Amino acid sequence: MIKFISILYFLLLATSCDLFVTRSPEYPDENSQNIQPATSPSVLFSNFNQSIIDVNSESFSACFNPYTDDYKFFPDANILAQYGVVFNDWNAANETEVVLSIANSIETNTKPELIWNNSNYEFITTDSAVMVGDYLIKIKINLKDELYSGFSRFTFIKAQDGLWYIKTWIDYKTKQDSLQPWSLLKAKYSS
Repeated sequence: MIKFISILYFLLLATSCDLFVTRSPEYPDENSQNIQPATSPSVLFSNFNQSIIDVNSESFSACFNPYTDDYKFFPDANILAQYGVVFNDWNAANETEVVLSIANSIETNTKPELIWNNSNYEFITTDSAVMVGDYLIKIKINLKDELYSGFSRFTFIKAQDGLWYIKTWIDYKTKQDSLQPWSLLKAKYSS
């Protein structure tokens, strides 16, 4: 009798908890679908832009060489004069921290807007490329739009794994622009 009651109890428990019902599959995070292995400078630049728009620090971090710590950022001279201490020993980890800080600060259900104008490659070889362009970045924080504009020059390199990474990033404020450059955004949101 105890055996019968135990089996009956187990069957009732198993059927009432849906233990044996398959659940709907979970699809990958929508943001990660836009990021591809950086097999060319253009894919790297596309990944960089998408990670900023998605405020995805993991995808953004993948834009920097994981095998060496030789990434260099050169901020706009005026911002460097104001925030010199912030940019001492700046590295790829600092870049990722800024993206995380922005992700924690932006308004819910908003994404940054990043627009490049006149972007082009100054040159491309089999293992390096230089890309330049004017940018406008807009981020909504505390119900206000923060706008940054300037000119950036990137050097991309091909690493031993065959993928492309950002080696250097130089940021300038353009003379005709009244907005502050990306360097200020980094200084404000660095930890």
